[in-house]
Amino acid sequence: QSLHPEPAPSHFVYQMKGMDVTLQMRDFRGLPPNDVGEATPIIMALPDWTVCLLGVAASVCGGFCVYRLLRSPARSSWKRGVVAELMARTEKPLFWIAYSLYTRTKLGYMFYKRQMRKAREKYPTGHSRTEPTTNNGIKIIPLPILSDNYSYVIIDTESELAVVVDPADPLSVQSCLEEEGVTLEAILCTHKHWDHSGGNRALKRHYSSCRVYGNAMDNIPGLTHPLSDKDVIDVGTRMQFRAFYTPGHTVGHMIYLLDGRTFGGPSSLFSGDLLFLSGCGRMFEGNASTMLSSLDTVGTLNNDTLLWPGHEYAEDNLLFAAVVEPGNVVREQKLQWVLQQRGPKDVDQCLFVDSMVTVSDTGKELGEFCVSVQKASYNDEPCYLVHANSHGAIDNIPCGTSITAYVSSNLDTLEENHEEYMKLQEHTLDKKIHIVRQGSHLVVDRIITEKEEVKKQAFTFPLNSLQGFVSEAANLLILRILAQQKKVPENSTFLSFDADTQIALSTYRELEVKNQLIGKEMVEVFGIERTVSSAEKLPATWHCYFLPDGHLASRMQVGSSVTMNLLQLPPVDSEDEGSSKSLCEKKPLVWEKDIELYSKFLGRK
Repeated sequence: QSLHPEPAPSHFVYQMKGMDVTLQMRDFRGLPPNDVGEATPIIMALPDWTVCLLGVAASVCGGFCVYRLLRSPARSSWKRGVVAELMARTEKPLFWIAYSLYTRTKLGYMFYKRQMRKAREKYPTGHSRTEPTTNNGIKIIPLPILSDNYSYVIIDTESELAVVVDPADPLSVQSCLEEEGVTLEAILCTHKHWDHSGGNRALKRHYSSCRVYGNAMDNIPGLTHPLSDKDVIDVGTRMQFRAFYTPGHTVGHMIYLLDGRTFGGPSSLFSGDLLFLSGCGRMFEGNASTMLSSLDTVGTLNNDTLLWPGHEYAEDNLLFAAVVEPGNVVREQKLQWVLQQRGPKDVDQCLFVDSMVTVSDTGKELGEFCVSVQKASYNDEPCYLVHANSHGAIDNIPCGTSITAYVSSNLDTLEENHEEYMKLQEHTLDKKIHIVRQGSHLVVDRIITEKEEVKKQAFTFPLNSLQGFVSEAANLLILRILAQQKKVPENSTFLSFDADTQIALSTYRELEVKNQLIGKEMVEVFGIERTVSSAEKLPATWHCYFLPDGHLASRMQVGSSVTMNLLQLPPVDSEDEGSSKSLCEKKPLVWEKDIELYSKFLGRK
């Protein structure tokens, strides 16, 4: 190797077998040379044809490794060892080749476009439900993109100017801008990966005066204004951003701080893939020292700074933290909150009716059970109307349960009425529980009527003390969501009410898959166990089994001789039909109190 006597500014040029390869110098903020990623800067600088050649070479080497393994004396146990040994020998080189193809060639762009198409089909309304935040006329709108990305639209409502951070999906961003009636002034791109920069050029074509900011070392598409560490970006008179150079995830990663002092509100950090809720980004082009140095930059900011990360990784990060700190109570509370926030993305797929029969252990039909979920509105807030009804006779004693509730998109209970009755020969036993959210509190009224005696109780709980609370109606939604995912996360524990309306722990656990005869067909069903642990009484446990589409196949309470079973498989289009029906398909009501229930609660809709 020989250094050219007059290299271009900020470049080194090496002679490698007659081929000139230009390597950009990277400023790693004073870190020693061995703290900077070793092979990555070289790979990222190679021309496209060299990367393709590396791909061919890697394929040949991989095939040769497989051939040698199969020809070795230990080939009798190759089923156990071949995959592990092959991955151990080729995982890192193949990963870097794939990463280079993704970031340096058109193959990466084609892969990104395919991801975008699939995400639009799978998540037509976005992978998560988000809410805009407004402080003194500065509005921040999170846009869920792809399967777990976030783009952000920041709007000055006074001047009607907008800034976009990491516009991966130009159609979603443009739709938001047109809906808000604002002009796009600038794009702030944190790094070069397509899931953050893929919409730059399309938006630049549509908004010709739009400026595209980012780090020149990251080869950001459509870049017009290269940035350095601590550069300031002014948009209008009330939005001022400061860029911070934070390598580690990529060699030119930047984060952007919206200064709250310019509009009299809290500052906001748009952290890209540097920092997430309870985690940090993967170190593609740096090592731990580089990443820690970048995270130190975030550590110097005020504690009241709002964090807007580039991905929805909260659940995975907190589950990983459970392995490191299994006894951390705060982490567990945060995980339950995240599970509630993440659940609604699948609620729209749960809008259907379940109709079942109640049978005894001898197979005798005792009554009916049905659950319906549909979209609704509560005090002008979009929500879900959940209705569950069970009625029949056990030992010739009429009894039943009715639940009618409005549940928010975050699975918070806005209002719920839960009634249980039993008509004995001489009198009727009736229990009513009414739950309603009032301001920052949850108010619970409990009325028990037996003969002429009426017992009334009232409870009030601060909402901040009920993080992770799941009512009976919300439980029905959670079960459908988990059934469709065919997975129950570990440590799925929420707050709930026991039979005496006391706060208790409600735990979900995955059961083994089994086969169930429905009609004339044997169907594989997925099981979920729910246990409500009471402080004073024995725990109550239910076993529910579901079809792959989330329809309930069977339900029973452990220790009871009564089971609810599905007699016929629902038609293929039952979900679409169920979403438009307002009530369960069942026999006409025959008791007066439930009629009053419909009048009081369903009449509001």
